[in-house]
Amino acid sequence: MSETQALIDSLLHPDTQAFWQAHAGEDPFALSSRAAHYPALPVQAVAQQIERHRRVADKLPTWAASTRVLLPALLSLEQASSEQTAAFKHHLLEKYYGLQGGHGCDLTGGLGVDSFYLARAFEQWHYVEQQASLCTLAAHNFRELGQHNIQAVHADAATFLRQTPHQYTLIYLDPARRAAHRKVWALEDCSPNILELMPLLGQKARFLLVKLSPMLDLSLLEQRLSPYLQDIWVVGTAQECKEVLVWLDMAAGAPLTPRRHAVTLHATGHEVHEVRHETKHAAAVAAPQAFLYEPAPALMKCMAWQYLSQRYECKQIHPGIHLFTSPHYQEDFPGRAFRVLAQLPFDRKALAKLLPEGKAHILLRHVPLSVEQVKKKLKIKEGGERYLWVLRLEKNRLSLLLTERLK
Repeated sequence: MSETQALIDSLLHPDTQAFWQAHAGEDPFALSSRAAHYPALPVQAVAQQIERHRRVADKLPTWAASTRVLLPALLSLEQASSEQTAAFKHHLLEKYYGLQGGHGCDLTGGLGVDSFYLARAFEQWHYVEQQASLCTLAAHNFRELGQHNIQAVHADAATFLRQTPHQYTLIYLDPARRAAHRKVWALEDCSPNILELMPLLGQKARFLLVKLSPMLDLSLLEQRLSPYLQDIWVVGTAQECKEVLVWLDMAAGAPLTPRRHAVTLHATGHEVHEVRHETKHAAAVAAPQAFLYEPAPALMKCMAWQYLSQRYECKQIHPGIHLFTSPHYQEDFPGRAFRVLAQLPFDRKALAKLLPEGKAHILLRHVPLSVEQVKKKLKIKEGGERYLWVLRLEKNRLSLLLTERLK
C-alpha cells in the first residue's frame, strides 16, 4: 500500500472523520499543536486538511464541502482551475462544439477539477498524472464525488501518448507554467511542451483543448499553432483575465482563420463576445464625454477596440488609453461604467473644490506616477464614493476625471 493510500484510509476512518467534523471550525495551527493529546488520531493531517479546505472554499466549493474529499499541498491547489472555469470548459464542449460521448483524455491531471467537469461530456475519460500521490488522491476524489467514468493513470504525458492504444475525440492539456521555481508562459518553456508533442497528439486525437497563460501574446499563438488553431477563448471575470484556452482541429488540412472569443464569467452564467483580429491599434478617438467605460479584462486582452467602438457607439479617449467614452449611457457596455462629473487639470486646489471630503478611488492610466505619489501631490486619501482617473491625454500634461461608478 502506498503512503498516500495509507493516509487516505487513516483520514476516512470513522473516528478520524468524527474528530475532523467536531474541530472543523478551529484554528488548524492550534489544533495541530495539541496532537499529543490524541495519539490514536492523525491530528496534524486533519489540521492540514482543514486549512486546505478553507483555502479553496470559494474556488472549489464542491471539493471543500466534504470531509471525505481530500486535498493535496497548497501549490497543487493554487495551480488548479476553479470550478467556475472548469464548468465553462464543459459548456464549450457540449454547447459550442457539440461533443457528447466517445473517449477523452486529460494529459496533465493535477487536482482533477478540469477532468471532473470535462468527463461529463464523454462516455469514458482518462486522467493522466505523473505524480503518484496526486493521481491516487484524484482517483479517490472522483469516486467520492460520483464521477465514475474517469480512469486515473499514473504516467507522464509523452509516455502515455506513445503507449496508449486509444484514439480520442479530445485531448485536454494544462501545461505546467513553472520551471526551476520560476513562472514561465512561453509554449516551449511549459511542461509538457505541446509544440514537441504535436505530431504525437495529432495521431491520437481529433481535437485538442489547451489551457495557457493569460500572459501569452494572442498573435504569436496564432502563428505558433497554425495550421490547427481554430478558436482562442480568453476567459476572465469582471476583475481579471483568468486563462487562455485554444481549440485545435488536428484534421485541418489548410491553415484556418482563428476566431477570438472574449468570455466574462458571472456568478450565474457568462457573457461571450466574438471579435476579429484587429490590425489597427485604436478605435476612433474623442475627448472624454458624459460617460466613461473600462472594458472587461477578457476584451482588453483581445484588444477589441474597434469592435467595442462600433458595437456600443463609443470612442477611445486616447490612442494609448483603453478607456471609452460616449455622450449617452451605453448600459450594455461589457465592463465597468462611470458618469463623468468633471474634467480638470492636475491641480490640488481645483480638485479640492469638487472633492471637499478629500477621498476618492484613484485609477491611473498612461502616467509616470504611483497612487501614493498622486495622493501626496493632491493631498487626498484613498476611498469614498468617487473615482478619480489620472490620465495623460496630452504629451506633457496630466488631466483628472472625477467620476461616479454606475456599474
